[in-house]
Amino acid sequence: FYRVNQNGDIQELSDEIFNKVQAVHWSPDAEKGILTYPDGTKQYYNFETKEKATLPKHWDEFSFDPGSSQIAFKETSDNPDFRWISVANPDGTGKEVIEHMGINDNRVQVDWSPNNETLATYWEGSGTDRTILYFVGKNNENNKKEKESNSYDTL
Repeated sequence: FYRVNQNGDIQELSDEIFNKVQAVHWSPDAEKGILTYPDGTKQYYNFETKEKATLPKHWDEFSFDPGSSQIAFKETSDNPDFRWISVANPDGTGKEVIEHMGINDNRVQVDWSPNNETLATYWEGSGTDRTILYFVGKNNENNKKEKESNSYDTL
């Protein structure tokens, strides 16, 4: 992994080899990442400290908090009773379940807001031309009907 600095110089982030990484979810401070491999393995890696940890395969769609100290994610399962929005430390410790998704997991987008108030959004249709967007917070702030928009609006 390399980064290009403000002067255009290429800097090596790590001399470690990460074979066949498919995706990386970067922290806002660009020091940490969740790496996903073709077999579904997820690995937390801190490029500053070289700390790493393997995360459960059923954790998906990661988003770091603004301070890069926690991650929000979907816990997936074949059984809808075990589908949750959860948070944890980036290395997987300290996991907390936040909100049950059930069969609606495909309507949830995990994306931690810059103001640290929202972890995810959930949408549902309201008629043929409207969508209602709900905001999910970390501390049980599930703001019903915060925003209504025409279905063709961008969010």
